[in-house]
Amino acid sequence: MTRGGGPRVGAGLLALVALLSLAANLRVAAVAVSPELSPIRADLAMTGVVAGLLTSLPVICFAIFGILAPALSGLVGLHRAVALGLLAVVAGQAGRVFAQDQVTFLALSALALAGMALGNVLLPALVKLHFPDRVGQVTAWYTTTLMIGMTLASVGTAPLADAVGGWRPALAVWAVLAAICLAPWLGLLGHDARIGPAERRVGLGEIARTPTAWILTAFFALQAMQAYALFGWLPTIFVDAGLDRVTAGALLAVVAGIGVPLALVFSYWTARHPSPYGLIGVTIGFAVIGDLGLLLAPTAAPVLWAIILGIGNSSFPIYLAMIGHRARTTAGLRSLSAFTQSTGYAFGLLGPMAVGVLRDATGGWTWPLALMMAISVLMAFFALLAARPRVIEDELPAAGSAQPVVDRAQCAAAESERPAP
Repeated sequence: MTRGGGPRVGAGLLALVALLSLAANLRVAAVAVSPELSPIRADLAMTGVVAGLLTSLPVICFAIFGILAPALSGLVGLHRAVALGLLAVVAGQAGRVFAQDQVTFLALSALALAGMALGNVLLPALVKLHFPDRVGQVTAWYTTTLMIGMTLASVGTAPLADAVGGWRPALAVWAVLAAICLAPWLGLLGHDARIGPAERRVGLGEIARTPTAWILTAFFALQAMQAYALFGWLPTIFVDAGLDRVTAGALLAVVAGIGVPLALVFSYWTARHPSPYGLIGVTIGFAVIGDLGLLLAPTAAPVLWAIILGIGNSSFPIYLAMIGHRARTTAGLRSLSAFTQSTGYAFGLLGPMAVGVLRDATGGWTWPLALMMAISVLMAFFALLAARPRVIEDELPAAGSAQPVVDRAQCAAAESERPAP
């Protein structure tokens, strides 16, 4: 080590840039299609069935491919696995720019989303590896960056398409930005940290036998159900109440925009208070109040309801900040992240479906909004359980009889990449 910790500072800065560049791309491929779905359908002769599958594809890919992340990272290393995932994001986004039929477009979208799924799962473990003493702080930064990337892609794709000449060059812009963000990951490949033969592997089967994993999974699944139901149906709720579609869309943008600063604030708060009981209560309370507002007087103060719902729908950064404190080891955290996110996303798809079924069955929004309030209350229960201080390694089989041995190469890599205090 050189005086002043120069190499450590440089490695830490490279790791931070890589993490934030990854976070910026973890939702773009999923949300950039929706604003241009109509012209995409027209150009590719896309059927309604395929369009419906395309809108559900992010959740499906997050559930299926996220579960594979621990095995892949254990085989090739954390950095290489993420680099491969980001490469898939670039290839999928770039390839669908040239797609001439709906099947090709769907397949390339799935490729990009599979890469995003890997990044979703492995990002918390990478934060713990590179910044073990600053997990909360770095989690706050990457969560905010993720929200900014998602908001820019959802709000900016349509104006971008108008400016550059259609949906194909607009999607190409996002592919180019993802390719640029791949560069810092190439710089990390030379000192990748892999699980060595002496390190205790944490399998998904072991994770599935622990109470903490299921509590975190229930919390994540319920917040995903709530979020997807809200983003899927909120404009329709406002339109059915008498507002025009442009206003309804703008109100949805308010809900999404509120989440950007709150991601930073809530992540920082959870980092300082790893058992954020009060914050959970506040967010759930706002979610219920917002749903009540939509039920009783949706057009009386629609902007107020959108702001309140934006606050109430900000449980995702709390989950991300908490999960970083629920495992001691990188191996434990990546398996815990894979299990909770993959299972949670699978159940999250039920939220908008259930709301739609109730809407069609009852002809109104009373029962669907009652369901959303019930989801919020149930989420509060599991979130409060998840907030209890505990780590997954204490619940693993044989956790009390054998201590995990960490591969020396991994320790050396992590130490060399840790920023100077």
